[in-house]
Amino acid sequence: MKERGNTVLVVDGGGRGTALVDKYSQSPHVDRIIAVPGNDWMSKVSEKTVKIFPDIKTTDVVKIATLSQELGVKVISWPKTEKSEKTGCSMPWTNPYITYGGDVLPCCFIPQELEGRKRDENIMGNIYKDDFKTIWKSEKFTTFRKRMKNGEPPLSCKICPNFYGLS
Repeated sequence: MKERGNTVLVVDGGGRGTALVDKYSQSPHVDRIIAVPGNDWMSKVSEKTVKIFPDIKTTDVVKIATLSQELGVKVISWPKTEKSEKTGCSMPWTNPYITYGGDVLPCCFIPQELEGRKRDENIMGNIYKDDFKTIWKSEKFTTFRKRMKNGEPPLSCKICPNFYGLS
């Protein structure tokens, strides 16, 4: 029995998103491509079928997360949008990271436990225990984003190049 490949969701409606769809469509590891909001060119450049959701905005994280769960998305390619006013980081607003075990973290850099990074203190919740919307709007995640906006992030962010806008 053939193992099923990945479903990829591209969150973009412009040229960057079209280029990503083109590259993902060439991968033997990708079976399905979904685009939010997407555009008509994505279907034309792709070797695979692209499902487009033009009514979902790139900033509607809860709808995108719900759609991702419903469709079994394994990889999300997300553009940078909102970011901290005092740092160069946009990750807690645009790139929440969900581990295989369902833990939700503000970004994909935090899980590494190096030089003061404490992974457990940055787990915002678990999608196997709570729905994503509840975790996204939780006091813990809201406080985390407020600290980022105010330039007072946890140590795990201060040692990240994204905090300084370098990635």
